[in-house]
Amino acid sequence: MVKKIISYILVFLLIITLLTSIITTILKQTILKEKYILKLLSKNDYYSKTYNEIVEKFKDNTIQTGLTEEVLEEIISQDKVYNDINSLIEYLYNNTEKIEIDTENIKIKLQENINKQIEENNKKVSKDEQESINTYVETITKIYNNSIIYSEQYVQQVQKAITSVNIILNKIQIISYMLFVILLILIIVINKKESYKYLSITSTATGILFILVRIIEKSSMKIQNLLILNKAFSQVLINLIENTIINLLTIGITLFIIGIALNFIKNKDAITKK
Repeated sequence: MVKKIISYILVFLLIITLLTSIITTILKQTILKEKYILKLLSKNDYYSKTYNEIVEKFKDNTIQTGLTEEVLEEIISQDKVYNDINSLIEYLYNNTEKIEIDTENIKIKLQENINKQIEENNKKVSKDEQESINTYVETITKIYNNSIIYSEQYVQQVQKAITSVNIILNKIQIISYMLFVILLILIIVINKKESYKYLSITSTATGILFILVRIIEKSSMKIQNLLILNKAFSQVLINLIENTIINLLTIGITLFIIGIALNFIKNKDAITKK
């Protein structure tokens, strides 16, 4: 009786360590991995969507100034947006000191285009009009900067969070792996041939818990309606969450099948002995 109680306590602890080990591994291989995030951005066409969104914002602000959209020609490119977004990701994941986002060239090119349009129309710019132009140039620059990094303060916090979480998860991962191995050995040593029973319970229960995550997500969580910052960013976030849940589901089904297989082996051995 005592042996059974100890075994079930070990099984409970084994389930916790197995859950922890798998979740930390998934997090480290997805949301906390720079290469994975870059692939996810490309997969969701984030670069092009962000570029198009910036251009639309530029046009909306240009209409209000009385200038034509020609002043926006060649002030940014898709390559620039691509490189600047990647600079942001590098800043977040490699703990660099600052984000390398060049907005000075945007100002220069935009001012050149405005001056060219003014000259073509033989227009003299008053002091008030020049102030309006300066404000417009600053607005366009801010729109670009905010569309790439959203908020410098927010980005700094995210960088610190990623660094801190990585350090913590590394420690948790090592501890959970070590505990899992120790608990596994204890169950096998204590129960010997009956260990199949407890390993089957561990694998099946862990698998069911992961499968339940998918069931809950499908039945009650409205992930597709998630909207944070903008549509492009939200789509990446939705895709990230869904991929994580699908990974958990795949692992859950695998563990469930392993649990059933172990239970079958246990029953087969029992029948053979009879």
